[in-house]
Amino acid sequence: MKISSRGPLAAALLALLLAGCGMQPSMTQRQPADDPDQLLQEANQQAPAAAARSRLEAADILARQGRAPQALEIAKNIDDGQLSAEQRRRWALLLSELGESQNDPHAVVQAGQLLKSDTPPREQANLLLERLGRALGELDKPLPAAAALLRLQAANDSEDLNDPIWAQLSRLPAGSLSKLRGSQEADTRAWLALTDLVRDGSGDIERLFQQIDDWRAQHPDHPAARRLPSKILALRDLRGREIRHIAVFLPESGPLANVAEAIEQGMRTHHLNEVNDGASGARLSFIDSSGGDLDALYREARNRGAQAVIGPLDKDLVSRLEQRDQVPLPTLALNYGTAERNQAENLFQYGLSAENEARQVARRGGWTACAAPP
Repeated sequence: MKISSRGPLAAALLALLLAGCGMQPSMTQRQPADDPDQLLQEANQQAPAAAARSRLEAADILARQGRAPQALEIAKNIDDGQLSAEQRRRWALLLSELGESQNDPHAVVQAGQLLKSDTPPREQANLLLERLGRALGELDKPLPAAAALLRLQAANDSEDLNDPIWAQLSRLPAGSLSKLRGSQEADTRAWLALTDLVRDGSGDIERLFQQIDDWRAQHPDHPAARRLPSKILALRDLRGREIRHIAVFLPESGPLANVAEAIEQGMRTHHLNEVNDGASGARLSFIDSSGGDLDALYREARNRGAQAVIGPLDKDLVSRLEQRDQVPLPTLALNYGTAERNQAENLFQYGLSAENEARQVARRGGWTACAAPP
């Protein structure tokens, strides 16, 4: 039906249209709801609980906008005690994610404290535990790192945690390991039994793997029985190598000099006993590592005709080796570094956890026994 512009309905519609066209936009511009700067300004004027919520919203928005450094600083300074349980979980997940992405393990540990007072849903708890364990490892705190990762594996039975768990257990001195022995978790006790096997080995790799096979038979359902940690598997490469000349990198000065002297004396004694027993024994060349120049150390080792290396002992030097793609000669380090993983080909770490346990190598005789062909 055609409507005449002169009719009352048309007149009413025309009036509305003209009124709409005649409206002018307001000169006051409202801040959009997702403006983090506005939220932060409001937080400064709000009561503590409301301020904490506003700052959490601002941090979340900044993170989604790709402004992670600013988001991290805000999240770290939120008074999480003012948040509800659900908001605290959201805050912890955000803070731990930002801490990981920005290489701030302290922030991840801060977020992980939630687990002491709250029980988040399983998926959230597992994610926080995994991030917490990695962060504690980066901060060179192997005992709580191992505890967090073991707790996580008890919950999810994941074999992917074997290498991170072994990295932390391997760094623990004997006194710290004893603090885990009271665990009621069967898998944790089995991990400790495996750690003892590797640490207490005489240096005979063939015998060690026979013992590990027995351990796997006793714990067939254990994640590490299903898939051994890669650093243990790497020891298999030492079997069957007939090493006749070994360079030993030990410091002659500095804070580790006394430990190094004990190691050297033990290795010399072991070597002498081998010779007296009729074995040929590998020749040992001791090279001072106090200067810290790894390239120079390996050049000297090669110049002397060494086929393999024992050492270094210093954690910083081992960390630098872990970050290389490969080492010039097969190397059995006497410590564990601080890198998240050992990516260097031909770098092995066997049975020593830290400087204060390095004297164990004196009893084992180092690689002299390890390298003997079966």
